[in-house]
Amino acid sequence: PLCEKRHFIKSFVRFGGYSLLSVGVAAVILLSAYYSLTFGKTTFTNPSWAFNFKFDLIDLLIKFLPGSYDTVRPEGLPFVYCGMLTIILLPVYFLSSKFTVREKVAAGAVIAFFVLSFSISTVDLVWHGFQRPNWLNYRYSFMLCFLVLMLACSAFSELKSVSSKTIFAICTSLAALVVFIQTLDREYVSDLETIWFSLACIASYLVLICILKVTKFRDNILLIITFFVSFELFANGLTNVVDLNRDVVYSKYSSYTNFMAQLRPIVRLVQENDTSFYRMEKTIHRKTNDNMALKIRGLSNSTSTLNSSTIAFLNRMGYCSLSHWGKYAGGTPVNDSLLGLKYIITPANEDLSDYYTRAYAEGGFTAWYNRYALSIAYGVDDKITGIVANDYEAPCDYLNALVSAMLGEEEIIEIFVPIEVENVTTSPLCQRSYIAGHHKYAKASEDAAALVYYTFTAPNDREVFFYLPSDYPREVSLKVNGMSKGSFYGSDTSRIVSLGKFNEGETVVITMTLVNNDLYVKNGYDCLYYIDWAAFEDAMSRLAQVQYNIVEYTERSFKGTLTSPRDNQIIQTTLTFDEGWKIYVDGQKVEIFETLDALVAFRVDAGEHTIEMKYLPDLFVLGFAI
Repeated sequence: PLCEKRHFIKSFVRFGGYSLLSVGVAAVILLSAYYSLTFGKTTFTNPSWAFNFKFDLIDLLIKFLPGSYDTVRPEGLPFVYCGMLTIILLPVYFLSSKFTVREKVAAGAVIAFFVLSFSISTVDLVWHGFQRPNWLNYRYSFMLCFLVLMLACSAFSELKSVSSKTIFAICTSLAALVVFIQTLDREYVSDLETIWFSLACIASYLVLICILKVTKFRDNILLIITFFVSFELFANGLTNVVDLNRDVVYSKYSSYTNFMAQLRPIVRLVQENDTSFYRMEKTIHRKTNDNMALKIRGLSNSTSTLNSSTIAFLNRMGYCSLSHWGKYAGGTPVNDSLLGLKYIITPANEDLSDYYTRAYAEGGFTAWYNRYALSIAYGVDDKITGIVANDYEAPCDYLNALVSAMLGEEEIIEIFVPIEVENVTTSPLCQRSYIAGHHKYAKASEDAAALVYYTFTAPNDREVFFYLPSDYPREVSLKVNGMSKGSFYGSDTSRIVSLGKFNEGETVVITMTLVNNDLYVKNGYDCLYYIDWAAFEDAMSRLAQVQYNIVEYTERSFKGTLTSPRDNQIIQTTLTFDEGWKIYVDGQKVEIFETLDALVAFRVDAGEHTIEMKYLPDLFVLGFAI
């Protein structure tokens, strides 16, 4: 600063210039990430902006100690552990005469800023992009660790400027603080891993630092300190691994490899025999992102950036879909065909409905073929633009209306035909009442077994589907004629449920056992359906008349042909709506628009066309150029 004229101005310009350069280098990532976040993450929650302090400062001090893992859940504290030697050296920095008052004030101010950012809920929200993080709180805490490590490094280089008495006083005070922490009632503080291990580290580093200040064999002592630091970090890392497993439980390596090894042969068999573009799914799940590992193009997916419109759309279609994930459960011939699911993989002992045929078998699994699966794009009527999702309480009603609109019908085609519930009864300890347009079923006491029974007579020899409309879903366990059908309205079980196939005239009893204290069922809505096979077959054959024939594709593009019988024909795709899609008809770019609050659509005139679809967001191009 003393050797350069106008140093402050020049340094400020340099700092700003290199900051802009670093942002520019990362622009391709930053702009793409921002674009992805605009699809729903920025409005994922409606957080409270109330000003409050999130934890006691003593809790933050504890988190600087080894073995202080608490949780990665939403209530977790910042992860700021960066070694006991660092914590000893931090006061050394502020007590050393080698650093100016200005440097110390600046360093203290930045540390205080981070502490306040952790503590004050409003500031913490700003750091997280105005949304509360979904687990793994305080994701910027590494910045404080970096600063503290830098200060400790500076202090270590100037150890001789501080007396051994001062270092002894620092270590004694720190040891007293650790002993005091032991008296506090903190579940995540372990006597061995946090208290005694911290005291051992303090004592070890105190001795080594004092020797380092006077010895001629400096390199040897530095080597010993390196060993102690490495051992401490390894021990802390090991305790964190164990505690994290105790908190949220790891998946075993074998559970992943074994699951994938079982499914890969049947997937490979299908893909070797059918090299066209199609969607494929499976009825067994390890995690929602299995498809990525298996290289299956399906519906199941989980992502932190999420796409809220797609998740809501899949839920309306009858699949399991909630929060930041969607899972293939709730598939029927209707929704599967509309979304182009050509193959469904099941365990060999599991049967799908009569609408699917066995195509391949390998390794204890069967791949079922859906001959009615539509292409990724097909022609529909303009009435599809008038579909309002909120007008329909149940997926089956929505699918009836959707297919009818696609075909341009004035009247609703009942592909899903309602079945009358003949009788609704409850167990003695289940209380029934009416509230807010719902039937309410409640346990008579906390420990009571509350059951609700729906009885109906099978109208034909068809598969029966179940969906219970409710504005206040509460989990129940399902049984049909005494056979378990899993749960409904649980965290990942809100979907169309296949109850199975019954003989005409057979009496069927659905038993719902309340998992929670109450259950709400919307008044006046159907909950049981069968598929009118003739209506379904007719609808799918009509929709298949104007289909996109894909002849070439990559991971972000399609090329093919389509013949339209009329001008201004809407071509409905089953691609998630995204301005990044560019569609070219006979080489000319056409305008895309959103349908069903989720999907890409465009228009073509009468005749045969070559259609090319490419995905490339403008912000990616801009970021790459920058």
